[in-house]
Amino acid sequence: MGMQRRGMPVEACICPNCKKEYPKTRGTPCRSQTCPDCNIPLMGK
Repeated sequence: MGMQRRGMPVEACICPNCKKEYPKTRGTPCRSQTCPDCNIPLMGK
């Protein structure tokens, strides 16, 4: 989970702890964003 194949864009970022989804910011990896509730890095969906 979180690892995407080349050519397949990430649709959203998801918290691995609480499972909340957040919109993907183009040009910013999900792992560099944190969940505001859990304060842990997000993963690509």
